[in-house]
Amino acid sequence: MTRKILNSVIVLSVALCLPCSILTVFAGGKVVSGAFSEPEDVDILVHAPEAASKGEQFTVTVQVKNRADQPQSLNGVDVSLDYLAGIKFLEVTPPPSYTELNSYAGMQSYYFEQEIPPGEVVTVQFTAVAGQTGTYAGNFDVCFSSTISCFSVTTQTVVR
Repeated sequence: MTRKILNSVIVLSVALCLPCSILTVFAGGKVVSGAFSEPEDVDILVHAPEAASKGEQFTVTVQVKNRADQPQSLNGVDVSLDYLAGIKFLEVTPPPSYTELNSYAGMQSYYFEQEIPPGEVVTVQFTAVAGQTGTYAGNFDVCFSSTISCFSVTTQTVVR
């Protein structure tokens, strides 16, 4: 599987289920982890600014490319509450079909249930505002077909 990693993306891992075996590889100073039975033929790109000024508006972009010969279903994007502790999302485009706070898992979930045709790219944009000063890092879990087949990308934004 091809993975593109921007410097604002710190860790890319796949979380399919708790009992799955996990493989960890160190690549270019970054840790890349993955389960052996990860979904195939999907490229994930998460971009967030490395830094933003308090009160500044910015965009976090999640791109999903389906390289498979058949459609794949984007179930949703889960965002770590650690990342959202100092950053507030004002708008999500396209609008999710529904959202859900899962405080037990420490995630805010945005459900899209959107089919991605073969060869196509789906982009989700989170319009955000930098709130409190500090360093905010957390996972963006991009889930397919169900909530247990997810790519997890950790990103960080420093609010000055």
